[in-house]
Amino acid sequence: MKPHPLVIFVLFWFFSNCTNTSIKEPHIVTQEVEEKLEHFLDSIGHLPTKPLADAASFEIDSIFKNPPHNNLLLSSVLFEQIKQAAKSGTIDVQTAQQLTDFTIDTNCYNDKTIKKIKATYFRFSEKNFDEYAFCIGNPECNARLAFFKGKTLIAVHDYVNRNGLDLRHYTDADGKMVIFYSAELVRGSGNWWHQLFFYKYMNNELRPILNEIEDGNMANGGLGDRVLSLDATIQTTSPLTIKMVFSDQLPDTTKVDFGPLLIKDSTTIQYIWDQNTQTLKGQYRSSKLSQAQKFCYYSCCQDLLFINTHYKLLKNTLIDKERRETTLKYLNLIKSRTAH
Repeated sequence: MKPHPLVIFVLFWFFSNCTNTSIKEPHIVTQEVEEKLEHFLDSIGHLPTKPLADAASFEIDSIFKNPPHNNLLLSSVLFEQIKQAAKSGTIDVQTAQQLTDFTIDTNCYNDKTIKKIKATYFRFSEKNFDEYAFCIGNPECNARLAFFKGKTLIAVHDYVNRNGLDLRHYTDADGKMVIFYSAELVRGSGNWWHQLFFYKYMNNELRPILNEIEDGNMANGGLGDRVLSLDATIQTTSPLTIKMVFSDQLPDTTKVDFGPLLIKDSTTIQYIWDQNTQTLKGQYRSSKLSQAQKFCYYSCCQDLLFINTHYKLLKNTLIDKERRETTLKYLNLIKSRTAH
Protein backbone atom coordinates (compact mmCIF):
# COMPACT_ATOMS: atom_id res chain seq x y z
CA MET A 1 0.00 0.00 0.00
CA LYS A 2 1.36 3.45 -0.90
CA PRO A 3 1.64 5.90 2.00
CA HIS A 4 -0.95 8.67 2.22
CA PRO A 5 0.42 11.89 0.61
CA LEU A 6 -0.07 13.74 3.88
CA VAL A 7 2.12 11.20 5.65
CA ILE A 8 4.92 11.89 3.16
CA PHE A 9 4.51 15.65 3.65
CA VAL A 10 4.51 15.47 7.45
CA LEU A 11 7.52 13.14 7.56
CA PHE A 12 9.43 15.51 5.28
CA TRP A 13 8.45 18.44 7.49
CA PHE A 14 9.36 16.46 10.63
CA PHE A 15 12.93 15.70 9.56
CA SER A 16 13.42 19.16 8.06
CA ASN A 17 12.51 20.98 11.26
CA CYS A 18 13.05 18.76 14.30
CA THR A 19 16.73 19.54 14.72
CA ASN A 20 16.44 23.20 13.77
CA THR A 21 16.93 25.16 16.98
CA SER A 22 18.01 28.35 15.27
CA ILE A 23 14.66 29.37 13.81
CA LYS A 24 13.95 32.97 14.59
CA GLU A 25 10.56 33.89 16.00
CA PRO A 26 8.33 35.23 13.20
CA HIS A 27 7.28 38.83 13.10
CA ILE A 28 4.85 39.93 15.79
CA VAL A 29 1.31 39.04 14.83
CA THR A 30 -0.64 41.99 13.48
CA GLN A 31 -4.34 42.42 12.82
CA GLU A 32 -3.70 41.89 9.12
CA VAL A 33 -2.55 38.30 9.53
CA GLU A 34 -4.94 37.19 12.28
CA GLU A 35 -7.60 36.09 9.81
CA LYS A 36 -5.05 34.00 7.89
CA LEU A 37 -3.85 32.38 11.12
CA GLU A 38 -7.40 31.47 12.13
CA HIS A 39 -7.89 29.98 8.68
CA PHE A 40 -4.64 28.00 9.16
CA LEU A 41 -5.98 26.68 12.49
CA ASP A 42 -9.28 25.69 10.86
CA SER A 43 -7.57 23.97 7.93
CA ILE A 44 -5.27 21.88 10.17
CA GLY A 45 -8.10 21.21 12.62
CA HIS A 46 -10.24 19.66 9.89
CA LEU A 47 -7.56 17.41 8.40
CA PRO A 48 -8.04 13.65 8.94
CA THR A 49 -6.19 12.73 12.11
CA LYS A 50 -4.98 9.24 11.19
CA PRO A 51 -2.38 10.23 8.55
CA LEU A 52 -0.89 12.78 10.95
CA ALA A 53 -0.82 10.23 13.78
CA ASP A 54 0.68 7.57 11.51
CA ALA A 55 3.43 10.00 10.48
CA ALA A 56 4.19 10.83 14.12
CA SER A 57 4.55 7.17 15.09
CA PHE A 58 6.05 5.78 11.87
CA GLU A 59 9.76 5.95 12.65
CA ILE A 60 9.56 4.80 16.27
CA ASP A 61 7.20 1.94 15.35
CA SER A 62 9.70 0.84 12.70
CA ILE A 63 12.49 0.71 15.29
CA PHE A 64 10.27 -1.15 17.75
CA LYS A 65 8.92 -3.74 15.33
CA ASN A 66 12.02 -4.51 13.31
CA PRO A 67 14.91 -5.66 15.48
CA PRO A 68 16.51 -8.67 13.78
CA HIS A 69 15.08 -12.09 14.65
CA ASN A 70 17.60 -14.80 15.39
CA ASN A 71 17.33 -18.54 15.52
CA LEU A 72 20.83 -19.57 16.52
CA LEU A 73 21.11 -22.91 18.28
CA LEU A 74 24.12 -22.67 20.58
CA SER A 75 26.81 -25.29 20.42
CA SER A 76 27.72 -27.05 23.67
CA VAL A 77 30.86 -24.90 23.87
CA LEU A 78 28.94 -21.64 23.39
CA PHE A 79 26.29 -22.66 25.91
CA GLU A 80 28.96 -23.35 28.53
CA GLN A 81 30.52 -19.95 27.83
CA ILE A 82 27.08 -18.37 28.36
CA LYS A 83 26.74 -20.13 31.71
CA GLN A 84 30.19 -18.91 32.76
CA ALA A 85 29.27 -15.35 31.74
CA ALA A 86 26.19 -15.53 33.98
CA LYS A 87 28.44 -16.42 36.93
CA SER A 88 31.31 -14.03 36.26
CA GLY A 89 29.43 -11.01 34.87
CA THR A 90 31.80 -10.78 31.91
CA ILE A 91 32.09 -12.39 28.50
CA ASP A 92 34.89 -12.81 25.99
CA VAL A 93 34.71 -10.14 23.27
CA GLN A 94 35.12 -12.84 20.64
CA THR A 95 32.11 -14.73 22.03
CA ALA A 96 30.07 -11.52 22.22
CA GLN A 97 30.88 -10.79 18.59
CA GLN A 98 29.93 -14.31 17.58
CA LEU A 99 26.55 -14.03 19.33
CA THR A 100 25.53 -10.42 18.74
CA ASP A 101 27.92 -8.89 16.19
CA PHE A 102 29.12 -6.66 19.04
CA THR A 103 31.70 -4.02 18.07
CA ILE A 104 34.09 -2.14 20.32
CA ASP A 105 33.03 1.51 20.24
CA THR A 106 36.05 3.73 20.88
CA ASN A 107 33.76 6.32 22.47
CA CYS A 108 32.94 3.74 25.16
CA TYR A 109 36.17 1.82 25.49
CA ASN A 110 39.64 3.35 25.51
CA ASP A 111 41.32 0.04 24.79
CA LYS A 112 40.37 -1.59 21.49
CA THR A 113 42.30 -4.71 22.47
CA ILE A 114 40.23 -5.58 25.56
CA LYS A 115 39.45 -9.28 25.82
CA LYS A 116 36.40 -9.23 28.11
CA ILE A 117 33.39 -6.96 28.49
CA LYS A 118 30.52 -6.67 30.93
CA ALA A 119 27.65 -9.18 30.59
CA THR A 120 24.64 -8.81 32.89
CA TYR A 121 22.44 -11.89 33.21
CA PHE A 122 18.63 -11.71 33.54
CA ARG A 123 16.57 -14.78 34.37
CA PHE A 124 12.88 -14.38 33.53
CA SER A 125 11.47 -17.84 34.31
CA GLU A 126 11.86 -19.92 37.45
CA LYS A 127 14.00 -22.45 35.64
CA ASN A 128 17.56 -21.31 35.07
CA PHE A 129 18.59 -20.78 31.41
CA ASP A 130 15.03 -21.28 30.12
CA GLU A 131 13.86 -17.77 29.20
CA TYR A 132 16.67 -15.32 29.88
CA ALA A 133 18.77 -12.48 28.51
CA PHE A 134 22.16 -10.82 28.69
CA CYS A 135 23.02 -7.17 28.42
CA ILE A 136 26.42 -7.24 26.72
CA GLY A 137 28.54 -4.09 26.92
CA ASN A 138 27.96 -0.70 28.51
CA PRO A 139 24.21 0.15 28.45
CA GLU A 140 24.95 3.84 28.93
CA CYS A 141 26.99 3.96 25.74
CA ASN A 142 26.91 0.86 23.54
CA ALA A 143 25.28 -2.47 24.36
CA ARG A 144 23.37 -5.42 22.94
CA LEU A 145 20.43 -7.17 24.58
CA ALA A 146 20.59 -10.86 23.71
CA PHE A 147 17.44 -12.90 24.40
CA PHE A 148 17.45 -16.68 24.71
CA LYS A 149 15.03 -19.57 24.91
CA GLY A 150 16.95 -22.53 26.28
CA LYS A 151 19.96 -23.09 24.06
CA THR A 152 18.60 -20.90 21.26
CA LEU A 153 19.42 -17.22 20.74
CA ILE A 154 16.12 -15.75 19.51
CA ALA A 155 16.69 -11.97 19.34
CA VAL A 156 19.36 -9.27 19.61
CA HIS A 157 18.44 -5.63 20.24
CA ASP A 158 20.69 -2.58 20.25
CA TYR A 159 20.52 -0.73 23.56
CA VAL A 160 21.64 2.69 24.76
CA ASN A 161 20.19 4.56 27.73
CA ARG A 162 22.23 7.11 29.60
CA ASN A 163 20.02 6.54 32.64
CA GLY A 164 21.39 3.00 32.76
CA LEU A 165 19.95 -0.42 32.10
CA ASP A 166 16.18 -0.80 32.62
CA LEU A 167 14.99 -4.28 31.66
CA ARG A 168 11.91 -5.69 33.41
CA HIS A 169 9.49 -8.59 32.99
CA TYR A 170 6.20 -10.08 34.14
CA THR A 171 4.06 -13.15 33.43
CA ASP A 172 0.95 -12.37 31.38
CA ALA A 173 -2.52 -13.80 32.07
CA ASP A 174 -1.88 -16.59 29.53
CA GLY A 175 1.24 -17.67 31.41
CA LYS A 176 3.64 -16.34 28.77
CA MET A 177 6.59 -14.12 29.67
CA VAL A 178 6.52 -10.41 28.76
CA ILE A 179 9.75 -8.42 28.84
CA PHE A 180 10.05 -4.66 28.44
CA TYR A 181 12.72 -2.01 28.56
CA SER A 182 13.18 1.74 28.38
CA ALA A 183 14.54 2.94 25.03
CA GLU A 184 16.21 6.36 24.95
CA LEU A 185 15.33 8.32 21.82
CA VAL A 186 16.18 11.94 22.66
CA ARG A 187 18.50 13.33 25.31
CA GLY A 188 19.52 16.99 25.50
CA SER A 189 19.31 20.16 27.53
CA GLY A 190 15.67 20.39 28.62
CA ASN A 191 14.61 17.78 26.05
CA TRP A 192 14.25 14.05 26.55
CA TRP A 193 12.10 11.20 25.30
CA HIS A 194 11.93 7.53 26.29
CA GLN A 195 9.67 4.75 25.03
CA LEU A 196 8.77 1.46 26.71
CA PHE A 197 9.16 -1.46 24.31
CA PHE A 198 7.15 -4.57 25.28
CA TYR A 199 7.86 -8.01 23.77
CA LYS A 200 6.41 -11.44 24.50
CA TYR A 201 7.92 -14.92 24.39
CA MET A 202 5.74 -16.75 21.85
CA ASN A 203 6.59 -19.90 19.86
CA ASN A 204 10.34 -19.50 20.42
CA GLU A 205 10.20 -15.90 19.20
CA LEU A 206 10.20 -12.51 20.90
CA ARG A 207 7.10 -10.79 19.50
CA PRO A 208 6.59 -6.99 19.66
CA ILE A 209 3.29 -6.39 21.49
CA LEU A 210 3.28 -2.76 22.73
CA ASN A 211 5.23 0.44 22.07
CA GLU A 212 4.33 3.08 24.67
CA ILE A 213 5.70 6.46 25.70
CA GLU A 214 7.48 6.51 29.07
CA ASP A 215 8.30 10.19 29.18
CA GLY A 216 8.59 13.21 26.91
CA ASN A 217 9.81 16.68 27.75
CA MET A 218 10.47 19.85 25.77
CA ALA A 219 11.43 23.12 27.41
CA ASN A 220 12.38 25.38 24.49
CA GLY A 221 9.75 27.98 25.32
CA GLY A 222 12.15 30.81 24.60
CA LEU A 223 11.90 29.94 20.90
CA GLY A 224 8.10 30.01 21.04
CA ASP A 225 7.76 26.22 20.90
CA ARG A 226 5.33 24.30 23.08
CA VAL A 227 6.59 23.54 26.57
CA LEU A 228 5.43 20.01 27.24
CA SER A 229 5.85 17.20 29.71
CA LEU A 230 4.53 13.67 30.07
CA ASP A 231 5.54 11.04 32.63
CA ALA A 232 4.15 7.50 32.63
CA THR A 233 4.18 5.07 35.56
CA ILE A 234 3.16 1.41 35.47
CA GLN A 235 0.48 0.89 38.12
CA THR A 236 -0.03 -2.85 37.67
CA THR A 237 0.68 -5.59 35.12
CA SER A 238 -2.51 -7.61 35.71
CA PRO A 239 -3.87 -6.23 33.47
CA LEU A 240 -1.20 -3.79 32.35
CA THR A 241 -2.27 -0.33 33.54
CA ILE A 242 -0.25 2.85 33.07
CA LYS A 243 -0.84 6.26 34.64
CA MET A 244 0.19 9.30 32.60
CA VAL A 245 0.67 12.79 34.01
CA PHE A 246 0.92 15.44 31.31
CA SER A 247 1.01 19.19 30.72
CA ASP A 248 1.24 21.53 27.77
CA GLN A 249 1.92 25.23 27.45
CA LEU A 250 1.93 27.74 24.62
CA PRO A 251 4.65 30.05 25.93
CA ASP A 252 4.17 33.74 26.51
CA THR A 253 7.77 34.77 25.89
CA THR A 254 7.24 38.05 27.75
CA LYS A 255 6.90 36.14 31.04
CA VAL A 256 9.57 34.27 32.95
CA ASP A 257 7.31 31.27 33.58
CA PHE A 258 5.83 31.48 30.06
CA GLY A 259 2.36 32.17 31.47
CA PRO A 260 -0.50 29.77 32.32
CA LEU A 261 -0.58 26.13 31.32
CA LEU A 262 -2.90 25.18 28.49
CA ILE A 263 -3.22 21.58 29.73
CA LYS A 264 -2.47 20.01 33.11
CA ASP A 265 -4.03 16.63 33.76
CA SER A 266 -3.51 12.92 34.33
CA THR A 267 -5.15 9.75 33.10
CA THR A 268 -4.96 5.98 33.40
CA ILE A 269 -4.85 3.63 30.41
CA GLN A 270 -5.50 -0.09 30.60
CA TYR A 271 -4.12 -2.47 27.97
CA ILE A 272 -5.99 -5.61 26.91
CA TRP A 273 -4.65 -8.52 24.84
CA ASP A 274 -6.05 -8.53 21.31
CA GLN A 275 -6.08 -12.04 19.93
CA ASN A 276 -6.44 -10.95 16.29
CA THR A 277 -3.35 -8.73 16.21
CA GLN A 278 -1.45 -10.59 18.96
CA THR A 279 -0.70 -7.26 20.66
CA LEU A 280 -1.73 -5.24 23.70
CA LYS A 281 -4.36 -2.58 22.88
CA GLY A 282 -4.88 0.60 24.89
CA GLN A 283 -8.44 1.25 26.04
CA TYR A 284 -8.65 4.92 25.10
CA ARG A 285 -12.43 5.35 25.36
CA SER A 286 -12.09 5.60 29.13
CA SER A 287 -8.94 7.74 28.93
CA LYS A 288 -8.52 11.52 28.92
CA LEU A 289 -5.91 11.12 26.18
CA SER A 290 -6.64 9.70 22.76
CA GLN A 291 -3.87 7.68 21.15
CA ALA A 292 -3.25 10.50 18.66
CA GLN A 293 -3.09 13.12 21.45
CA LYS A 294 -0.56 10.94 23.25
CA PHE A 295 1.69 11.04 20.18
CA CYS A 296 1.83 14.85 20.61
CA TYR A 297 4.19 14.25 23.54
CA TYR A 298 6.77 12.54 21.38
CA SER A 299 9.58 14.93 22.00
CA CYS A 300 9.92 16.72 18.69
CA CYS A 301 7.85 18.59 16.16
CA GLN A 302 4.38 17.10 16.48
CA ASP A 303 2.77 20.53 16.16
CA LEU A 304 0.46 19.78 13.25
CA LEU A 305 -0.87 16.75 15.11
CA PHE A 306 -1.19 18.83 18.28
CA ILE A 307 -3.19 21.51 16.47
CA ASN A 308 -5.37 18.87 14.82
CA THR A 309 -6.14 16.88 17.99
CA HIS A 310 -6.59 19.97 20.21
CA TYR A 311 -8.47 22.06 17.66
CA LYS A 312 -11.46 22.90 19.87
CA LEU A 313 -9.23 23.81 22.80
CA LEU A 314 -7.10 26.13 20.65
CA LYS A 315 -10.21 27.60 19.05
CA ASN A 316 -11.53 28.48 22.50
CA THR A 317 -8.30 30.29 23.42
CA LEU A 318 -8.92 32.71 20.56
CA ILE A 319 -11.98 34.07 22.35
CA ASP A 320 -9.99 34.46 25.57
CA LYS A 321 -8.39 37.92 25.69
CA GLU A 322 -5.51 36.70 27.89
CA ARG A 323 -4.65 33.70 25.71
CA ARG A 324 -5.48 34.93 22.21
CA GLU A 325 -2.18 36.66 21.45
CA THR A 326 -0.09 33.72 22.70
CA THR A 327 -2.06 31.26 20.57
CA LEU A 328 -1.77 33.46 17.48
CA LYS A 329 2.00 33.77 17.95
CA TYR A 330 2.28 29.98 18.24
CA LEU A 331 0.19 29.47 15.11
CA ASN A 332 2.31 32.03 13.29
CA LEU A 333 5.47 30.17 14.28
CA ILE A 334 4.14 26.81 13.05
CA LYS A 335 2.69 28.29 9.88
CA SER A 336 6.04 29.91 9.04
CA ARG A 337 7.80 26.54 9.50
CA THR A 338 5.38 24.61 7.31
CA ALA A 339 5.89 27.21 4.57
CA HIS A 340 9.63 26.38 4.33
